Amino acid sequence: MIPRFDVLVGGLHAERKAVDALAVGAATGQSLDDETALAGLWRSLTAGTSRIVETFSTSDRMGLAVTSRLGPPLQPIAERPLAVLERVLVAAQQKAVGYDFDASPSNITSVLKQALAAMGLACLPSRLPLLLVVAAHAARTPGATCSVRVGSQRVGEILYQTFTLHDATAWLGERLTLAQGNVANAWIDGKTHAEIAASCNISKRTVANHLAAVYQTLKVSGRLGLLSLLSAEYLAGRVFHQHCSSAHELMPIPAAHLRS
Repeated sequence: MIPRFDVLVGGLHAERKAVDALAVGAATGQSLDDETALAGLWRSLTAGTSRIVETFSTSDRMGLAVTSRLGPPLQPIAERPLAVLERVLVAAQQKAVGYDFDASPSNITSVLKQALAAMGLACLPSRLPLLLVVAAHAARTPGATCSVRVGSQRVGEILYQTFTLHDATAWLGERLTLAQGNVANAWIDGKTHAEIAASCNISKRTVANHLAAVYQTLKVSGRLGLLSLLSAEYLAGRVFHQHCSSAHELMPIPAAHLRS
């Protein structure tokens, strides 16, 4: 049976309103902090009981908007794609994981895309949101806690939730120059070299040079290594919130919208 157009539009409008309201609540402190929610988020995404519908950021927070339906779970991520995804996120070495699974880099990338699509993300593995990486680390680290802000709103049989963390601006600022920190923050946020160059009014070569300096200073290899390091720092309680007094401006970054 094909859904009527007005039903589809109504559903999309309800989802947009729910996600926007929760994102504003996260930005303005109207939702609750939960120290164990990230591990639960990872388990629900991999089990097929939740799907990511959007990634977003505010002036000082990063977030994921997630939807869950009442009833039986959707298809969980298959065992092999999940094993590859978790190994890549935790080990932060995609090439090494390829050796372990006797798979070519292109095959590993394809498997990762399959696993991410099952979660609702259409991004390349190289553009993974930091909050998802922190969630993966939290699920594999017994006793780990990380204060995440959670908002919930039910619309019919669908539960919408937002999970947000304060960004790493202060942590990066203690270790990098101002220019390096600005570029690193934008890189963590999923921006491309061209987008960072345009927003910072610098060349793409300068962006690449700043990122090379960031990796050298922090002793990591690439963006995934940087996200893995930050995940460990968040879970160890060493990434502190830096108060931002500017107005909160929501900056959504579209993710795949998978519905059943």
